[in-house]
Order: sequence, then C-alpha cells, then structure tokens
Amino acid sequence: MTHIVLAYCILHNFLRSVDHDPTMLDEVDRELAEEYQDGGNTQQIEDDYKHDCNLRDEITNRMWIDYENN
Repeated sequence: MTHIVLAYCILHNFLRSVDHDPTMLDEVDRELAEEYQDGGNTQQIEDDYKHDCNLRDEITNRMWIDYENN
C-alpha cells in the first residue's frame, strides 16, 4: 500500500508541474474533504483490508503445507 501512496504523490507532483490548474486542485481538495467527513469509505477500506489479510494468510498456509509435503 505504501507504494500506491508514493505513486500518487509522484503523479500528483508531475501533473502539477505539467498543468498547474488551481481550480482543479481546489475541486479535488473539496471532494477529498467531503469524502473524509462522510466517512463512508472507511468501512469499505477496513473490510477490504480484512479480506486481503485473510487471503494472504490462506495463501501462506497453503504454501507452507505444500512445502512440508514436498
């Protein structure tokens, strides 16, 4: 996940250097502020995180079982 955040930061900085449009940045800031206040995505993010952790653990367990059997 940290790579995604870093990629967004790099992309953001690149786009600002290529096409600096203050109105677009203001619009994005407003949308992000609204989304943060709503908190609607928080539950979905937590659910996705739990699902991904369970999937990772399942894959790890299968790999370990395969390793022990070979």
